[in-house]
Amino acid sequence: MNEEEREYSPKRFAISSVACPACHAKLAREAKWCEGCGFSGAKSMEMFGDSPPPLLPILDVADLWDAKGQRKIEAEVKTFEKRFPQIRWRICAVALGSDVSLPLFGFWLMNVSPLLPGESGEDREWTVLLLVDSNSGKTSVTTGYRAEVWLSDEMWGNALEEILEPFSKGHPDKAVVLFLRKAKRLFESAWRRSKKQLSAK
Repeated sequence: MNEEEREYSPKRFAISSVACPACHAKLAREAKWCEGCGFSGAKSMEMFGDSPPPLLPILDVADLWDAKGQRKIEAEVKTFEKRFPQIRWRICAVALGSDVSLPLFGFWLMNVSPLLPGESGEDREWTVLLLVDSNSGKTSVTTGYRAEVWLSDEMWGNALEEILEPFSKGHPDKAVVLFLRKAKRLFESAWRRSKKQLSAK
């Protein structure tokens, strides 16, 4: 994106409202808690605590990827970020218990993890966190405030489907690479749509 394109706020092209990470009900953007289930950010602190690790670009707590696999993922992230430099990817492999909600865990990580040196609050707003649970094979995406308006939950679900087959066949690095490629195509479509909206005004 060039400088002229960067000046437009993503809020102008919002395609979905905020969803509750607990029950997935649609929320007003300024809501402090979910009217449907009562979930709030404070509840995630009660569930997981207040001392998460820093969100590294690749955080492999579950030892899911070897060094070669991580390099493949890093190369794909660089390709993505050349086209969409605003987006900050965080890719995390965890091994959670069967009773832990992956979306809630992602919400907690995104909102409580300390910023890295040189990372700003605005950077975190543009962050997309991909979580992969090595125990269950489940995945989830958590997006920062500015990134979330570009793709709907359905679109993210579509991208996550790319992970299923290669992951089940023992190729966790390929699974993430295919996911990132699909996400890039979806962002391309969203960006073309936003430019059409601008042209129509």
